[in-house]
Amino acid sequence: ISLIQFQLIIRNILQELLSKNQGFMLHTSGNLINGKAYLFLAPSGGGKSTIMTMLSDKYKPIASDTIIIKKEKKDYFIYQTPFLEKDSWVKKDKEKYPLGKIFFLKKANFFKIEKIENKKEILNLILKQFWVNEEKFKKNIKQVFKFIKKKDYYLLSFKKNKNELKKIIKL
Repeated sequence: ISLIQFQLIIRNILQELLSKNQGFMLHTSGNLINGKAYLFLAPSGGGKSTIMTMLSDKYKPIASDTIIIKKEKKDYFIYQTPFLEKDSWVKKDKEKYPLGKIFFLKKANFFKIEKIENKKEILNLILKQFWVNEEKFKKNIKQVFKFIKKKDYYLLSFKKNKNELKKIIKL
């Protein structure tokens, strides 16, 4: 079988295990900032890898494509997946990282962060980045609902300027 086929098999097995253990996968990039995983969500081409790369000179990149979110006791933690990343230079490890801030990205010619209060809007945005097959959807969606209730979410309008990016997210 091809590498892609093998990854699909592993993804299905991982989804089954996560659905039984309070976890799920998201299409996202992320960096380790002040000991916490900051996640950047957007559709393909929305700037996830761009943001991660702009921060990578100072903050460890932990994903450029997919991560695992798992609830352990009352907190959420991020794990790297065993899959190949979009950016192959992102180093993998077996660590778990406490979840920090979550940003939905919007390309712009300015920088602005807005807190998203509308839970329906958050659910819609999360589901666009939710990686699960139809068979596992019902099991995993319960975890997503719990996740949405526990965290704050932000809309990050951004342009390509890493110094301004670091300032706006108060790094």
